[in-house]
Amino acid sequence: MPKVSVLMPVFNGKDFIDDAIKSILDQTYSDLELLIIDDGSTDGTLKRIEAYNDSRIRLISNGSNIGITKTLNKGLNLISSKYIARMDCDDISLPTRIEKQVSFMDHNPGVGVCGTWMKTMGKLRTRYWKPPSGSDAIQCFFPFKNPLVHPSVILRREMLLKYDLMYSEEFHHAEDLELWSRCARYFLLSNIQEVLVYYRIHNQSAGRLNRNVQKDSSNRVHKRELIRSGLLPVVDCHEVLNWINNPWREEKKTNRLNIIEYWLHKLRDTNSRKRIYPERAFSRVLGWIWYRECLACRSLGIWTWRKFQRSSLNDLMSWEFKNQLELSIRCLIRK
Repeated sequence: MPKVSVLMPVFNGKDFIDDAIKSILDQTYSDLELLIIDDGSTDGTLKRIEAYNDSRIRLISNGSNIGITKTLNKGLNLISSKYIARMDCDDISLPTRIEKQVSFMDHNPGVGVCGTWMKTMGKLRTRYWKPPSGSDAIQCFFPFKNPLVHPSVILRREMLLKYDLMYSEEFHHAEDLELWSRCARYFLLSNIQEVLVYYRIHNQSAGRLNRNVQKDSSNRVHKRELIRSGLLPVVDCHEVLNWINNPWREEKKTNRLNIIEYWLHKLRDTNSRKRIYPERAFSRVLGWIWYRECLACRSLGIWTWRKFQRSSLNDLMSWEFKNQLELSIRCLIRK
């Protein structure tokens, strides 16, 4: 077996599958296979894949559609390589992605999952998602946000086997977040601070088609992790996440910012007293949430800017000048 197996499930992906396959076959790292599992496509995707004459491609067909979670678990059971890299059929891996991730994993044997930074592509404005790199910061993100980009990760297979870790079918379209949150109980997680994956935004992407289901599943994971931490009483956990994880909740925005500021202060103070999460990393996560919430309330104009500047939550992160400038400009133009 090759050292790396790239696991790519696909369902009706003929419009973008060629770009995805080519990006893996063109990797600078050569000791790999591309395991493609077709989940009952009906748009001609299977014929496109079968047209490739490359010994590195291993094609499996489910015959009928069984869903992404079952397909991923099927793939995990079919792989015996040292490392498992994830890839989606509509994304692109940059040429050095696998090489850099294998090198990182080889030099960091305590890390079981490693992702990368991501850049979006498509019709919408280009965005970057730069999740935290350190294991402490990643741990602190689980109650609030997914700290790993799923199609960018590489996993150490022996650790998955050791702790019997698989994707859960109870968390549809957030199966990755749920798995990472359990992985973090047993070993380290990390992110390479470099864009190595282009994430395609289009109308037929799973995230867009299943947005509400994904949001519900993600919120259940976030609540579970915050309750599990014991940081707050259960009733408070439900209340704080109802505010933080619903940025477009109908509420007067001045009240919203005041309420969220209260909860963020309470989370910080309680963690400082109980020392549940690494204090510095947890405070930075709270500072990031505060910045995000103020950005969402930019229509209030200068009031939001002053609220942000005067709050002690602003001191939790060493904000880059461009972040401060972005918030101030958006508050001025209220857009």
